[in-house]
Amino acid sequence: MGVFASAMQRLEALKRQPRFPFQWKRSYQTFFMAVTLPVLVALNVASAFVTGYKLHGIIDEEIVGKVQAYRNTLPGQIGEPMWSFRYDRVEMALGRYAMDPDVISITVRDDSGAEVASIKGPAQFENVERIVDPIGYENGNVSRSVGTIEYAFSHRRSNDQILYRTIEMSGLRLSIAFIFIAAIIYLNRAKVVKPLSKLEKAMAESEADGTKHLVAWSSDDEVGRTIAAFNNMQRRLEEAERRRQETNARLDRLYNGTPALLHSVDRYGVLVHVSEYWLIETGYAREEVIGRPLDEFLTAESALAYHRRILPRFLETGITDDEPLRLVCRSGAVKDVLLAEIVDEAAPEGALSLSVMTDISEIKAAERELHRIAWIDPVSDLYNRRGFLDAVDDQIAALQERTEEALVFYLDLDRFKRVNDTFGHAAGDQLLRAIGTRLKTTFGAQALVGRLGGDEFAAFVPAATLEADICTVVGRALDGIRAPVEIDSITIEPSGSIGVARYPVDGRSAEDLLLAADIALYRAKNDGRDRAYTFDHGLAAEVAQRRARETDVRQGIAHGWFELFIQPIVRLADGRIVGGEALVRLRHPEKGLISPGEFIPAAEETGLIRPLGRLILSEAVRKIPALAAANGGSFYLSVNLSGSQVTDTLPEYLEQLLTENGVPASQLVLEIMETALLDDAEKVNRILSRVSALGIRFALDDFGTGFSSLNYVNRFPVDIIKIDRSFTRRLTEDSHEAARVRALVTTSVTLGRELGLGLVAEGIEQAAEFDRSVELGMEYGQGYLFSPPLPHDAFLELARANAGARTEAPPAARAMSA
Repeated sequence: MGVFASAMQRLEALKRQPRFPFQWKRSYQTFFMAVTLPVLVALNVASAFVTGYKLHGIIDEEIVGKVQAYRNTLPGQIGEPMWSFRYDRVEMALGRYAMDPDVISITVRDDSGAEVASIKGPAQFENVERIVDPIGYENGNVSRSVGTIEYAFSHRRSNDQILYRTIEMSGLRLSIAFIFIAAIIYLNRAKVVKPLSKLEKAMAESEADGTKHLVAWSSDDEVGRTIAAFNNMQRRLEEAERRRQETNARLDRLYNGTPALLHSVDRYGVLVHVSEYWLIETGYAREEVIGRPLDEFLTAESALAYHRRILPRFLETGITDDEPLRLVCRSGAVKDVLLAEIVDEAAPEGALSLSVMTDISEIKAAERELHRIAWIDPVSDLYNRRGFLDAVDDQIAALQERTEEALVFYLDLDRFKRVNDTFGHAAGDQLLRAIGTRLKTTFGAQALVGRLGGDEFAAFVPAATLEADICTVVGRALDGIRAPVEIDSITIEPSGSIGVARYPVDGRSAEDLLLAADIALYRAKNDGRDRAYTFDHGLAAEVAQRRARETDVRQGIAHGWFELFIQPIVRLADGRIVGGEALVRLRHPEKGLISPGEFIPAAEETGLIRPLGRLILSEAVRKIPALAAANGGSFYLSVNLSGSQVTDTLPEYLEQLLTENGVPASQLVLEIMETALLDDAEKVNRILSRVSALGIRFALDDFGTGFSSLNYVNRFPVDIIKIDRSFTRRLTEDSHEAARVRALVTTSVTLGRELGLGLVAEGIEQAAEFDRSVELGMEYGQGYLFSPPLPHDAFLELARANAGARTEAPPAARAMSA
């Protein structure tokens, strides 16, 4: 029953199918015919319409042009006959147009409107157009209207011609088009459809069984070349498939054998694939890693970074920049690796990334060493300045979260340069190491200790880690520094000064805290060294003033604000001027005249004393000729020389300066203080001896205030001794201390005479001081009793007045004024 019902259903279905002799096969040819024929008919109709429209326009233009020609000529021909009433001539003139196929009628009327002549043309009354023109006649200068002429013409001829021509042309075009399309269809089926059907069959068979089928067709045309290209493509694809299989096998070997840790993870960071090299390097078996999260094989810090930063960024952007991680091997060893990941578009189901971890353990070790070099001072093995500042800022960030306090200690060794100069730099380095070790012990294991450069140290100590109060800790630090240090059988007894700043009261960054501690250190050093000070804002004001003075000096050098004053040096026996001391003043355009006591310390601390000293020397030597001439020719000018100016280039500079200004070397005296002779005495003596060989004399300033003045007179080329004003002022006192001063001055006078040295008493301001100086045998003096320091022009006037009454000086005075 079921079979019968099925057969009946099939029979009914066959009956319902349309009975065509053939069925159209879906192809581009069918599409071409279905589209081309309607388009062809539509184009032909449109073409006929356009052609008719254009022909209509052409014939209408022809008719209009012809009528226009009538209008241009006929009124002129019949104007004179109309005037003279010779209407027969008017009839004759109109008769020439009676056979025009487009003319219906031409009618002439006189001025009263009466018809005088007319003709009838062959044209029918369809599409009629009428035109009326006036008829005029000119007689001399008089122009008169003699009537009107009316034209009636038809456009029917253009419509008839258009219809016939359109039907004729359309039929011809359609016939040609159908013949042409039939030829194209026949040739297309033979030359295109048949080979394309074979091509289609080959492609379907290739897709069905995966093999590369070829098409059996050959022709020297586009289709033949296309099929030939298809066959060549099939052959190349077959060859490429073979190579791809070989490449895949090679890539598989490369993936597993490449000396890099290759792996893939899914979107949850679980390992899906690992290379053989990955397993060899880490020591794990494949079954121990596949299916486990990657972060289980990382250190805790790296695992946190992977889950919080690396994997989320990878899921968002599809790429991971080189990211350093630490991979834990099966043996427990840790490798520094660089992780790079990209999305693997061709990955099998489940995999997401194509990842590589490059072993950079050696690079990281080198980086740590470079970091150590960049942060650690090689001499003391403490933080250097950069490392100390960075480490302190890191500690401050941690303290901010806990709202804790801390202290910064800034330490500077006293007279460390002497150690280097006396015992050598190797001994100085050993001393620095010893001091660093002591500071670490003093401040404890939680302290950050660094050597900031030279003989400067710093320590950052959280207040919670201090075992005693600040004073006790500072006292221990100073005691630790003072303890003798044995270096190669040499005992060195160092000392130091300390500045203290507090976090967060005195600053909230490493730079600010160091600045505050440095200000406190500056006060400790200025107050005698070997002590400590804690920062307060009063000290900050002092530093601000010091910086302002530094700015004044810099601008003064740049803009020429420094001015040379001169204080005379006189012979006590007769009051004659024998020389002068050059003293510099800073004439600030806003602050007025600033004394040396305010700007010289700032210049010495900042190193500006060297360019300032050269400026003073140059200006002083330039003025000597005028000063000597005003004083009668016998004159010298003394100029203070700081220790920083005593360099190897000083002799050549002085020689050039004297030569350029034409100044004899004997007219220049360089005053040098005992403190300038303390550092590297041998080098200083060598340089001063070269200067002395030029004929320039030296005066030892503030004689008697140092530790070994007599030794300096013996060791260095000293020509003049200047007794310090502190002694001069006590010569008139009546006390045991004053008696000792007079004894010292008397000894100095005797020494000067025995050694042939000139002696100058400084700071003589009262007549009693003058008398006592003369009584003790002093030959020369300077001070406000004789004259204060004067500007250059004022000193010239004083020198000229003093030279007017000059007498022959005694022999001792001549030696001084030579």
